[in-house]
Amino acid sequence: MKDEFDHETNIAYLVFKRPGDATQNYYQCQYIESRDLSDIHDCDFVFAPFSTQSEAILFLKFDKELEKHELDSSLLCSKILEDISRAEYGLQFQKLKRRILNGDINKLVLSRIKAYRANKLLPQDIFNLLLTNYPDAFSYMLLIPDRMCWIGASPEPLLQESGGAFLSSALAGTQAVTLEPKDVFWGEKEREEHAFIETYLEESFRQAKLTYEKSDCYTVAAAEVCHIRSDFYLDKENDISELIKILHPGPALSGYPKELAVEMIPALEAHKRSYYTGYFGTLSKSLGLCLYANLRCMALYKEGAELYLGGGITKDSDEESEWQETELKSRTMGAVLEMLSNQKVQL
Repeated sequence: MKDEFDHETNIAYLVFKRPGDATQNYYQCQYIESRDLSDIHDCDFVFAPFSTQSEAILFLKFDKELEKHELDSSLLCSKILEDISRAEYGLQFQKLKRRILNGDINKLVLSRIKAYRANKLLPQDIFNLLLTNYPDAFSYMLLIPDRMCWIGASPEPLLQESGGAFLSSALAGTQAVTLEPKDVFWGEKEREEHAFIETYLEESFRQAKLTYEKSDCYTVAAAEVCHIRSDFYLDKENDISELIKILHPGPALSGYPKELAVEMIPALEAHKRSYYTGYFGTLSKSLGLCLYANLRCMALYKEGAELYLGGGITKDSDEESEWQETELKSRTMGAVLEMLSNQKVQL
């Protein structure tokens, strides 16, 4: 695989800052596309889709470090922006809710796209504001000229090094931050949603004969929202690609049971998720393993941005409440875009 990186045309620009990093990282990269996860051992940074059925995994090698790189909007591609209306979302929700009440599935993450129409949004400006607004997230910007530009600030680790172990997390439930984390109350719906993720992870680790330690549940704040979280610690001798196959796409990104949810999502949702609810992060020897789920993200075009949003639907879910949850989540990216433009998000 290493020789495949020697193509001058496969150039990408990558900027990122992990939680705890003192500075931003700017790189010009070379990349290849592959659907074989074993290629992950030869790259410095990975950017993976929700499903390799529709998109390839991008494996990036750092070509050269840049002190500063102002990415111009002329490098963006053009697109007619997608937007999932309230009515469309409602139809999808009701169809899904019937399947859940019939006992076909316990939980499914239903997503939507929200269009923000504004000309000449600069990728670098958006990224800089994300760093200011969400310093505890893993923020990134990946731009392939005239092809794609994704920008995000994720609160959810998928797999990372933590001391002498690998760390993964079960993260679920969403409500606005109005109290200190220790004082937040979680209802039955949110606790059940979190329990699905814990159950899947524990069953999967046992089936793979992996030993693990699990923390108690606690509340964690992420931008304007908070979630229920518990942590799993695994031996660092485990193969990274095999762990990813277990962890992605887990119930937090797809549903429960996982296999059925992954099968249902393309038939239920009218749009392609592309790299939303995929994962991204570092794997280089110098920077170490730090992979995050690709949440709170957008795809940027010359005409504006597509914000990707979602939430877990269970038997206790209410349509209007779930729609409002996606609206709440849209503030992470939307607030940054509003700072850069006087235009309003068009629904």
